[in-house]
Amino acid sequence: MVRWSLTNARPSEVWSLIMAATPEGIIGDDKGLLWNIPEDMKHFRERTTGQIVIMGRKTYETIGRPLPNRINIVLTKTPPSTSTNPNLLFIRLADLDTVLLALGSGKDVYIIGGKEIYELFLHDERITRVYLTTVYWCLEPEDERKKDKLVSFSPEFIPELHKIFGRETWIQPETINYNGTKYNIKMLEL
Repeated sequence: MVRWSLTNARPSEVWSLIMAATPEGIIGDDKGLLWNIPEDMKHFRERTTGQIVIMGRKTYETIGRPLPNRINIVLTKTPPSTSTNPNLLFIRLADLDTVLLALGSGKDVYIIGGKEIYELFLHDERITRVYLTTVYWCLEPEDERKKDKLVSFSPEFIPELHKIFGRETWIQPETINYNGTKYNIKMLEL
């Protein structure tokens, strides 16, 4: 697959995808994450605080507020005309280049979801890292009715991440068990 760029990045920026997913590519359901792992949330905060986060409208609505101490860019087809928060920008994808140039910050950029936004940026040539928390989660038999609410990538997405970003560095190498949910954290690089 050819890597491409939506916009022109400034050289001081590092662009990364940051995500938690099961090995099968499940990232949540229609209400958000399916797991609560404090160490993963701490890792997310440490990486993204003071930086730029880009998310889709559905992810923003699931979070319910701008993430503090970050510039929040929400990609949407129908942005509102104004925002009272200077750290919250609702924009169209076509306006991303203009907005980033206007910010002129040189801050790192983190793509934080959801599914469509991750898929959109997977082959963007500016993405040089992926911070991936692999969560070994499975649907309990009594929750089978929730199956149609799950949000997941195509089966090829996670293997394609590993193929594109071949260098692997473990951040949390051993698999940790937190309240019955096992996980580990790694960084993938070009």
